[in-house]
Amino acid sequence: MGVFGPLHILDPLICFVLAAVCFAIYRNLLIKSRRVFASGEQAEGWVSGFLETYTDRTLKFPVIRFMTKDNHWITATYDVTTAWSFKKGQKLAVVYNKENPEEFEVKEGSLAWVKYLFLVVGGALVVFGTMLILQSFSIISL
Repeated sequence: MGVFGPLHILDPLICFVLAAVCFAIYRNLLIKSRRVFASGEQAEGWVSGFLETYTDRTLKFPVIRFMTKDNHWITATYDVTTAWSFKKGQKLAVVYNKENPEEFEVKEGSLAWVKYLFLVVGGALVVFGTMLILQSFSIISL
């Protein structure tokens, strides 16, 4: 049974498109992280609040505030929604891009897995889409 009733050719295609989106998000997060950590400056910051999105307020992005080495205050939203990992007022180490201080990464090991979650989900979608194709040719049975 497919998304649109009996197994439909669009089902594996939907899996592959969603996998491509997951891989693109992973790639962008990884490139940004490498760029910031390679040439960034470290600062101490804290969680000043949370930016809630959507009307049901299910996604919360931590708002981080820190001072650059040039004594400029930066208040920016962290682009990974990991609000359960942070508490308001919590101090944390950040690494920021010297040319664009609003581009920063939280220097905390417990957040490293977030990027890889997109890679794992994308891989699972590719495997599932491939299984749907094989099922449509009666090579395997799901």
